Amino acid sequence: MMDDTALLLGKAGFALFTAGLVIGIAIPRFRNPRMGLSAHLTAVQTGIGLIAFALFWPHFGLPEAWSAPVGQALLWSNFALVVGLSA
Repeated sequence: MMDDTALLLGKAGFALFTAGLVIGIAIPRFRNPRMGLSAHLTAVQTGIGLIAFALFWPHFGLPEAWSAPVGQALLWSNFALVVGLSA
């Protein structure tokens, strides 16, 4: 059974993957289409990465006090990366 952090990472990974697909549709509308392509690829890849982290999260053996902060840092850093490339 997955804990709360793993579920959050999985759901956020799915959302980021879906956002990457939407960004891919909007590539021609970017001022710089190459940056749009970079944002699209980064969102899709980090979304899949978050899903993989969610699947393996129970096997990492992090202490209970560290699980939520490390998961939140992983989550928000990936979203910040995609937003930074999309802006």
